[in-house]
Amino acid sequence: MGAMYGKYPLPIIAIKGHFYLSNGMYCVYGKSTEGLCADVYKDSSMKELVSMQHGITTNVENEEEKIEMLKKLIESMAYEF
Repeated sequence: MGAMYGKYPLPIIAIKGHFYLSNGMYCVYGKSTEGLCADVYKDSSMKELVSMQHGITTNVENEEEKIEMLKKLIESMAYEF
């Protein structure tokens, strides 16, 4: 199991998007009271949580660039999960 930086997985209402990692895992992202968050699951059924990365900070203002940065960050950790 990967590192868990967060108290609880993102609630469905807070999820703003998703993507697949190169290792086949499924990642959802959004914002919560902890800030920018990404939860990685074994697959799109979202039944087995593998990692939470919450409270991610960035100085990027553009939302599209922020999401691309998030994808690269999570992808860089994909084989640790």
